[in-house]
Amino acid sequence: MLLKSRTSEETKRLPTLLKCFSDPQWTERIMDDALSSLSTRQSQARLLEDRISAFTLAIDKQQKRLTDIKQYGMRHFWYKICGHLESRLKKGEMIRLQNVEKTKEAKEYLIVVNNEIRLAEKQLQILQNAYEQYAKTKQILEQKLS
Repeated sequence: MLLKSRTSEETKRLPTLLKCFSDPQWTERIMDDALSSLSTRQSQARLLEDRISAFTLAIDKQQKRLTDIKQYGMRHFWYKICGHLESRLKKGEMIRLQNVEKTKEAKEYLIVVNNEIRLAEKQLQILQNAYEQYAKTKQILEQKLS
């Protein structure tokens, strides 16, 4: 079964390899696409990291607000006298939980993007190695023919 799956994988890769060896411009175009994809993913990862830090700051700020309201002080007594203490605490906790969920989703998506970055880097490395091999082979062939 392992041999059969390996054979099918290699059979799928064969047209790509043949195209790579027969048309070096195709390899260059694919490398350019891989580079642009990699840079796009890296910028996406940076934006996600910025979003995560913004959400974390919002969580900390909301936690501080909740702590200030819960502690006995002017705000606590004011909201308690007006009858808004419980609703204010619930609302603050809801906002904090929403930010926690957003942070969790952003972290999960960041993991996916980082995996895509690693795959794109591997692909780019394979393409660069293939192109270097092509260039070396072409140079050796030209030297032998000259």
